[in-house]
Amino acid sequence: MVKITLIHQHDLKHRKCNMGSMLTRMIAVLAIVAGCFYTFRQELSAQDQGWSSPIQLSSVWMFGLFPDIATDPTGLTHIVWSSGDEEFDIVVHTSTSDGRIWSATNDIFAFRHNPGESYVTRPVLSINRQGDIYLGIHGVQDRQHLASTAHDVASLPYAWRDLQMETSGYHVIPLATDDGTVHVLYTSGSDVNRVQQALHLYYTQVNEDSLVWTDPVDITFASIWGTAKPALLLDDRQVLHAIWESGLDGDRGYVVEPVSIMYANSRDQGSNWTKSIRLDAEVDGNSLTEGRNPAIAVDSAGRLIATWWGMPSNQVYFRTSVDQGQTWSQPQSIPGVWGVGNSSTTRQDGFAMATDSSGKVHLVMVGRRAPEQPTVEVLHLEWNGAGWSLPAAVASYDNNSQLPEWPRISIGLGNHLHVVWHVRYVSEDGVVPNDTSFQIWYNHRIVDSPRIEPEILPVSSISLPQASPTPFPTPAPTLPASRFLPIQVDSLRREPPATSLLIPSIRTENDEVILLAIANLPVVIIVILVLLIGIVLRVNFRSRTLRER
Repeated sequence: MVKITLIHQHDLKHRKCNMGSMLTRMIAVLAIVAGCFYTFRQELSAQDQGWSSPIQLSSVWMFGLFPDIATDPTGLTHIVWSSGDEEFDIVVHTSTSDGRIWSATNDIFAFRHNPGESYVTRPVLSINRQGDIYLGIHGVQDRQHLASTAHDVASLPYAWRDLQMETSGYHVIPLATDDGTVHVLYTSGSDVNRVQQALHLYYTQVNEDSLVWTDPVDITFASIWGTAKPALLLDDRQVLHAIWESGLDGDRGYVVEPVSIMYANSRDQGSNWTKSIRLDAEVDGNSLTEGRNPAIAVDSAGRLIATWWGMPSNQVYFRTSVDQGQTWSQPQSIPGVWGVGNSSTTRQDGFAMATDSSGKVHLVMVGRRAPEQPTVEVLHLEWNGAGWSLPAAVASYDNNSQLPEWPRISIGLGNHLHVVWHVRYVSEDGVVPNDTSFQIWYNHRIVDSPRIEPEILPVSSISLPQASPTPFPTPAPTLPASRFLPIQVDSLRREPPATSLLIPSIRTENDEVILLAIANLPVVIIVILVLLIGIVLRVNFRSRTLRER
């Protein structure tokens, strides 16, 4: 009996050992699985997250239009836009590091205008690696300004410095480099132009330390055509590239038909420019086609990408250059995307492009993903060096009452896309009245390109101003002759539009369910693990009880 009992106890110990070993292996496997899912979840959150829900940045009681956006090396994204009231034309500023938490919205510039007049400030941002911010402004009576400040005090009106740009015209496009040089494109009148108010495109540069401006160079030469919507790019070989709309006028921020896309470059830091060429000519063999909304960027291979909206085909076209703009590929349409067609008669729209840390080029535009699509969308497309992705909706609008325009893009820390645009709230019949209400909207996403760690920059030491915080002198109310305003806005209208300002998320309910399931998976695994341990212990206890009996 004793022998049998000893054998039984030995067998029981052996079984307990096997069960313990098996339980240990089971726990290890489950821990590995849980770790894999946790890692997958972390990678999912760190990579492409899709577009979030758009948010409105401007207040409903004050209009906002023509925004611009740029991200400094610390990862802080700055956004500016035009606004105003009965007495002032205003530049508004706000900032964010993640698209969720925002700084206070401040008026950083206020230009007093004459009674009954209004000028759109059209602010344009550029930031260098040192965190120096430059801002081009269209001021009262068409005076042009270039101002600068440091990355951490951009929200303070008295922190801005006037760089004394003594010109008159419309667009001011700065491009800041790391050596303190600021390249500037601007549109202004020309004595040789025989067409009234047809503005030429000029290049100049300034060094902030010396405040010495170079003599302006007329990139359009002796052209009789006007210029609007210029863009400026500096590639890795220090070649400057300029692209713009060419047509009649230009004094209202746009040109009228016939409109074409023009390009020129400079290989000696802006001293000399090539003769401008037309990029949108001979599309589909039709020399009567027109182009609008030019944008330009460079990809990881050093290849130039130029895009524009073509009419009357209503398609989006692109050309590439592998030799810094000396020669160009034939125009091609981007598949799966169309413009807004006749939905917009304002001529105030535009495209924008930016390059991420992996060299992929991101295009934002307003258009449609099908020719007969009833809605108008802010769209995002990606160029990977060989072709374009299908367009993705950043935001969708009912074209009968809401018209998005002028999307701008900035890429922070290598892979965080920030997009901003304005929306016109128009009448139900689609007519754009003079007293249209404008608001500023924003969206963001993270793509799967490498993240760049934020830089730590010195903190600015800004002293309080001794006198008025206004950085520029207020023009005297001389009551000049009336002029055609770029956009006539009823400054008394401060009520929210009748339509809802809330835009549903682009993501679907199924996306949320999947993400919720992934998020709760570790908890489910732990619960299953506890249940399995309980079952094993229960079986072990019952086995011992039976054997003791």
